[in-house]
Amino acid sequence: MKPGIMNVLCATMMAAVLATGCSHPKSLVYKGTDHLKFLGIAQGRVNVAATVHIFNPNNFGLTLKKWIWMWL
Repeated sequence: MKPGIMNVLCATMMAAVLATGCSHPKSLVYKGTDHLKFLGIAQGRVNVAATVHIFNPNNFGLTLKKWIWMWL
């Protein structure tokens, strides 16, 4: 192959990788809640536990370490 064609091919491949790899992540989709459980009242707060089902449309995983949902 000629050097000019090789440069164009490499530049095209790099542009394709950058265009697909740098896309913005899609929002998570809330699917529902199960097993709502009352844990008690402490320090003026009502504590509950629940199983929340969320769909991740992205092609990478995620880990939810802590989630606090407070109503004011």
